[in-house]
Amino acid sequence: MSNFAITVVPLDVAAVNNSAVNCAKKLCKIHDGLEYVRICKPSSCPLWKSSNNNNVTITKETCYQLPCLKTCKCFNSQMYCIGNRFDRVPKNWIIPYQKVVIKFNILQEFPVDTSVLQPWIYEIDASSNYITNESISRQYLKNLPNLHSLNINENYIKTIGRNTFINLKNLQVLKMQKSNILTIEEGAFSGLKNLIHLLMEKNPISKFPMNIFDPLQKLETLYIKETYVQYLDEDIFIKLDNLRSLTFQDSFLREIKQGTFAAIRNIYYINLKNNTIRYIDKDLFRRLYKLKTL
Repeated sequence: MSNFAITVVPLDVAAVNNSAVNCAKKLCKIHDGLEYVRICKPSSCPLWKSSNNNNVTITKETCYQLPCLKTCKCFNSQMYCIGNRFDRVPKNWIIPYQKVVIKFNILQEFPVDTSVLQPWIYEIDASSNYITNESISRQYLKNLPNLHSLNINENYIKTIGRNTFINLKNLQVLKMQKSNILTIEEGAFSGLKNLIHLLMEKNPISKFPMNIFDPLQKLETLYIKETYVQYLDEDIFIKLDNLRSLTFQDSFLREIKQGTFAAIRNIYYINLKNNTIRYIDKDLFRRLYKLKTL
C-alpha cells in the first residue's frame, strides 16, 4: 500500500464539542450515545496543528476532552467501534478523528454525517454492516476532501451508481468485497483520479461497462474475484497505463480478445485462474515485457 500524505488541517475543538451537545433553553447536555474522553497528542501531529505551532518539533502534548461514541475505543487520532450493534450514529456530529472504524455493526446508512465538512478524516472502515446503495452515493460521499481509504466490504450495496465517488478526489484505496454488488453503472468511478488500489472480490456482477476503468489512470492494483462476468470489452483496460497487478480469478470468463492487455505495458502480474476461457490467442500477452507472473 502507498503511504498516505495527510493534509494538515487544524482541529476546531470548539466546533467539535458544539456538534456533540443538545441545548434546550439554557441547558446543554452531550448527545445520547456520546461521552467525553481525554485525548492527548504531540503538538507535531498533523491533526492537532494550528497556525500557532506549525514549526513545533518538540513532543509537547496537547490534550482535549473530545466526544467519543459510548462503548467505542478512542485514542490518539483513531476511533474503533467494533461489534457494538450500532444501528445509527448521531447526526451533525463532527468526528474528531483521522481514522474511523465502525464495523461489525447493524448500520444501514453511511456512518459519517457528510452534511458537515470533516477534512481531517483520512480513513473510514464501515465494513460488515447493512449499508445500502442509497447511502453509498454522491449525496452522502462528500465533504471528505482528504479521505484516502474507504472500506465498505460486506454490506448490501447492490448498485454503484454514476458519479458515486465524484467528490472523493484524493481516495487511494477502495475496498468493495462481498458487498452484494449486482450492477456498476457507467461513470461509477468518475473522479477517482488518484485511486491506486481497487478490490472487488465476491460480488455477483455479470458485466462491466465498456469505459468503467477509464478514470482510474493511477490505478496499480485491480483485484476482481468470484463474479459472473463472461466477457470483457477489448478496450476495458486501455487507460490503465500504471497498472501493475491484475487479478480476475474464479469467474466465468469465456473469452479474452487479442488486444485486451495491449495498453497495460507496465503490468508484472496477471492472475486468470479458474475461469472458463476456451481459447487464448498467441499474441494476447505480446509486448508485456515486464510481466513476471501469469
